[in-house]
Amino acid sequence: MENAEKMFAEKNLMALASRYHVEAAKALEIQARLYPNPTVSAEFNLVDPQNKEYFHVGSTGQKVFAIDQLILLGGKRHTEMELSRQNSMIAEFEFEDLLRNLTLELHSNLYEVYFNQLAVRKFDQQLTLLDSIIVSYDRQAKKGNIPYKEVIRLKSVYIRINNEKTNFLGDILEQQKKLQVLLQSPEYVSPDLDLATWSKFERQHPVDSLVDVALDLRPDYKITKASINYANLNLQYQRRLAVPDLNLGAAYDQRGGAFLNQVGLTLSMPLPAFNRNQGNIKFAEHQAKSIGVQEQQVKSAIVADVTNSWLAFNRSIQEYAKARTMYNADFNTVFTGVSQNFQRRNITLLEFVDFFESYNETLIKMNNIERQVALSAEQLNYSIAYPLY
Repeated sequence: MENAEKMFAEKNLMALASRYHVEAAKALEIQARLYPNPTVSAEFNLVDPQNKEYFHVGSTGQKVFAIDQLILLGGKRHTEMELSRQNSMIAEFEFEDLLRNLTLELHSNLYEVYFNQLAVRKFDQQLTLLDSIIVSYDRQAKKGNIPYKEVIRLKSVYIRINNEKTNFLGDILEQQKKLQVLLQSPEYVSPDLDLATWSKFERQHPVDSLVDVALDLRPDYKITKASINYANLNLQYQRRLAVPDLNLGAAYDQRGGAFLNQVGLTLSMPLPAFNRNQGNIKFAEHQAKSIGVQEQQVKSAIVADVTNSWLAFNRSIQEYAKARTMYNADFNTVFTGVSQNFQRRNITLLEFVDFFESYNETLIKMNNIERQVALSAEQLNYSIAYPLY
């Protein structure tokens, strides 16, 4: 499991692409800190009709130079920087949320592969035993010691169990394909679970504390709260856009002004007579209210998600504990005894097949119960955005 997580962190393409998106958002913070560029202009004489000269720009000619700088008023630049920082924060939370979803997919597929491989190994053990019995019975049937219908009945059981095994192998191939994409590796993964994993599942946690953890750590909730801040900042920004900006400049005019070689100060500002950004301000107000309502919806969904995940996990733990009290070493002992007695002809074929199929069904159910414990624990980890188990 640890090796798979390491490969995932290094090679998963979706995570790498999202990381680049975060870096791109941070680059916009740099852009927001930059001042507007000054504007430089020049005017040169093209035709001097009085002196009948072209490009008369010398000491007796005419030329004009000017420079203008836009001065942002009303705190626009500061708000733009805050908006960029908030946007970078949202990108970071989106990256965390992507990792959370991919981690759930990775762990779920690893657990599925582990338990399916475990089921296949158990099937192999049963099929090996059944195959040896079939070979022995087939030999006796050919000698006329037993009816051949008993061999056919055993072969039917073998085919059915082998078909179940084939279904599990098909599931493993499908899960391995998903793992290859997640890990960007052509190799098949054969996960293993530490025994300490099961002891961790026995620890119980109150649901209220888990809800608090989720509201602190869930990246989707962080995105919603950051979006509220962004919407409020955008509302401030739209209001500040209604404040006109100042163009400050200087100009040199060789002969076109009131004086020779005139140097002047230029000031310009748009008059907010018609456009005071009213529409954008109203839009930003409603957008902020809308996101505020969404925040309450997301919070309610998180509380429900954590509660349901907690209930599902505790139910699976109870089922597992109950099943473990019933399924013990006696099962294998009895199975071995039944198999030996059948081969010695101490029990009938019908009794053996009935017990064999019940035993096989029990193995699959126990495997499913254990798998459900692991998957429900992983779902609870996902719902609170913390590796609790």
